[in-house]
Amino acid sequence: MRTDQDPGRVGYDLAGSTQLLRDGTVIGESDVGGGGQFTVGPERAAYTLRSTVDPADAGLSTHISAEWTFTSEHTADLVAIPLLAVRFAPDLDNDNTAPAGIRFTIPIYVQRNGADTPGTVGVPTVEVSYDDGTTWTRARVTASTATVNHPRDAEYVSLRSHITDREGNSQRQTIIRAYALT
Repeated sequence: MRTDQDPGRVGYDLAGSTQLLRDGTVIGESDVGGGGQFTVGPERAAYTLRSTVDPADAGLSTHISAEWTFTSEHTADLVAIPLLAVRFAPDLDNDNTAPAGIRFTIPIYVQRNGADTPGTVGVPTVEVSYDDGTTWTRARVTASTATVNHPRDAEYVSLRSHITDREGNSQRQTIIRAYALT
């Protein structure tokens, strides 16, 4: 949940929590952000995985939350759960900042756990906030970019996204203070 924009990298951050629901009922909880081990039955069911990361020492990405919905059932072979992710790849300087007061294009891409391509997915919805998530504005989104308008007086950019595939698997995420403005 907390990593840079390189598609091949993963990040770990233990400060947070994770919860798994099966058909709307909590079946497991973990005090690890972005992780946990849960025992589930073999029957096909609808699952929701919710996770938050709240790193105490973070200057950026001060709060990250994500929710995945998917269906799963027992298989003879080990298979990856089809979790989706929208990744943001803004062109930032070495201090993870972008210019304030300009129109700014953020490259975005979708990944699927355990797959080289995400498969058939819709265009993600992307929203931006300049007040730590109090208010949100929808970004203009294409299949590979989100365009936002950085205000002159804003200090930080928060991002929120939602993606769904044709099987009904989905992901929602919020990143408070994803990057800074100068």
